[in-house]
Amino acid sequence: MKKFAVTIVLVSLILSLFLVPLSLYGKIVKFQDSSQTGAVRASLNLEGGYVEDIAIAPNGTVYAATNSPNGIFRSLNGGQTWQGPGNVDMGSAIAVQVDSSSNAYVIAGIDLYKSSDNGSTWSKLTAGKGDYDQTLLYAQNKLIVPSRNGSVDISTNGGASFSNSPVASGSIRSLASSSATTFYALVGSSPATLYKSTDGGTTWSTTGKTGSYGVAGANSTTVVLAGSSGATVAEYSTNEGTSWNSMGDPGSGGHVTFNGSRVYIGNAWTDNNGATWHSLENEATSKTSILTGNAFAAGSAAMFISSGGGVARSTDGGANWIDLYEGMNAVTVNGISQANNKSVVWLAAQGGLAKTTNFTATNPTWSYPILPTPSAASASAVWVNPANPDVVLAGSLLKLYRSTNGGSSWSDVSGGLTTENIHDIASTDGNTIYAGWSGSTGGGVLKSTDGGTTFSNTGLASVPVNALAIGSDGSVYAGAGREFDSTASTRGIYKYNGSSWTQLSGAVSGQLVNDVLVAGSSIYAAAGETNQGAVLVSKDGGASWSELKKGLPSDGWFKALARESGTGNLYVSTSRPAGTSYIYKSMDNGQTWGLFFTGLKDEGFNALLFDKLVSGSNTGLYSYKSKASLSLSSKPKIVRKGKRASVKITLKDAATKKALKRRVIVLYKKVVKKKKVGKKWRNVAKWQRVKKARLNTKGQVTVKTKLGKAEVFQAQWKPSSKSDKNNYSTAKSKAVRVRVRR
Repeated sequence: MKKFAVTIVLVSLILSLFLVPLSLYGKIVKFQDSSQTGAVRASLNLEGGYVEDIAIAPNGTVYAATNSPNGIFRSLNGGQTWQGPGNVDMGSAIAVQVDSSSNAYVIAGIDLYKSSDNGSTWSKLTAGKGDYDQTLLYAQNKLIVPSRNGSVDISTNGGASFSNSPVASGSIRSLASSSATTFYALVGSSPATLYKSTDGGTTWSTTGKTGSYGVAGANSTTVVLAGSSGATVAEYSTNEGTSWNSMGDPGSGGHVTFNGSRVYIGNAWTDNNGATWHSLENEATSKTSILTGNAFAAGSAAMFISSGGGVARSTDGGANWIDLYEGMNAVTVNGISQANNKSVVWLAAQGGLAKTTNFTATNPTWSYPILPTPSAASASAVWVNPANPDVVLAGSLLKLYRSTNGGSSWSDVSGGLTTENIHDIASTDGNTIYAGWSGSTGGGVLKSTDGGTTFSNTGLASVPVNALAIGSDGSVYAGAGREFDSTASTRGIYKYNGSSWTQLSGAVSGQLVNDVLVAGSSIYAAAGETNQGAVLVSKDGGASWSELKKGLPSDGWFKALARESGTGNLYVSTSRPAGTSYIYKSMDNGQTWGLFFTGLKDEGFNALLFDKLVSGSNTGLYSYKSKASLSLSSKPKIVRKGKRASVKITLKDAATKKALKRRVIVLYKKVVKKKKVGKKWRNVAKWQRVKKARLNTKGQVTVKTKLGKAEVFQAQWKPSSKSDKNNYSTAKSKAVRVRVRR
């Protein structure tokens, strides 16, 4: 008689072979949306960005570099819609140029990338010196890219190879060319010096021209120097820099662009060498947001300019402008505030404020940018009254604004605040409100007792406040610190008892505290700066502190905290400039941590909110679902025919590896049946339920099933409780095949 044995074989699921990219059906899959080991994230539909550069290729493709991770976007329809760079992780896109063959080049982070297919795909160019600065130039059939050591890489073959030429010590801020042999480089700042090459970039020498310049531009007859932003007198030369003439004050800056008889500087233009300046912003017949003028490009059919929303387009010479940024995920979110009804959410962002009234929808719709005043083009903090969402407070460019009608109109309630920015706003009852402020020199906390109508100083002097939290007893905790300033009195956490402030001691002392969170009797602090950081907790009102470090990096630049109410689920993010940032998760109030999500290169997670988990970063706003790890095993491995096989099922949180206890799982087996399809009979597989079972306190259960033939098993867990639905997506185990032998 033959004997049967049971052998466990993991069957690789082949579903992925049949998955077709959604972009083939007209829907763009954003690389910022991502599935990782610990979590899956999805965009919450916030679109726009802070555009640093615009280029129009000869074939009509428009490019916008947004200084955001993966922030090079292309439009194939004149700006109507935009698409990101696809499956690549390239860092923050800063500058873009196109060549005569419609190839595109972008500086992202410190690297150079090229696209030869209208921005569908990008490849990193590695033939040059690398470590690139924040500008580049394609002119005279040459690609010129400055390195941060003050030299330039020059390519005449589209980046296949480069030669390197030293220019000068310092950062090369801008490049221009007036002929095949004559090139200009603006080096350094305060003051900047103009250098010139007359041999195509091989050798460089100073022109002797220095000043408070940020950008340079040239055509075949004229060279122009201007400020990097506003209120700087521009100058021009018609003899290649031998002598210079004033163009007056254009009132704007950021770029120099020649278009026909006009010279554009920022959002201003002149056609008479500066005798008269015109403002695109002020003279527009209509526009949908402010025209910032950081970037500008003109084609035969349209002009494009950076705007409050992202990119604005005009097809009538600048009379009328419309913002176009559908598909552009590049808004830098600095703060998030949600009303009790869950539907109303406000964001503080670079570019202004954003608001939605349907946050709980699958794809929320946003009003962005909302500007309390035309000059308030960036917001650092926002607070919405939880019980009355018509009342909103916003910190924006050295001011504090208040609205009582949901953002339709605003009043300035800053009082004497004129030199620093509001970084956080906190309240527990909507009437007593605190606003923390900081800047390059000072800081403190303002207090209102009339719902934000008026504010007064609380007496915290010269302490740069980054975050506020209010305890159950009404005590206020202010997280403080400024990078590159180690002064002890400006760091750590201060506690306010309603009349005076006390600097707390212990492990929090000397830390640059970026966020503070109160949960019951526990106070959490997220601290971090260059090469160091800590997550700390106090359970005695700040009298003593301990570090929560198991599973966290020792050099984490910890930025933001969030907690799911009523659970031990705690999240902390990092926000490391020019690096990779992360989100970590704890299920035991911070005692142990696991890696939850890894950001894109240069992405920083600036703000967290738990309504499900939501992050605000420099790529926009995203929601997250934790992943659960569901596994199957069998014991014993050899079972005779007709005997029972014991299938052990284990469910864990994929990030923390903690057991998910008492959940209900379902075990399935694959059943193959014959089915007539057309004129042919085919084998059709379906999953048939074997048993529903509840996991024990270790997140495990063993299901025994009698085997008469080979079977394929799979387990599935579908979240059912409110908390699990907020935290997890459905989990399936790998399929396990059980073979039977005699």
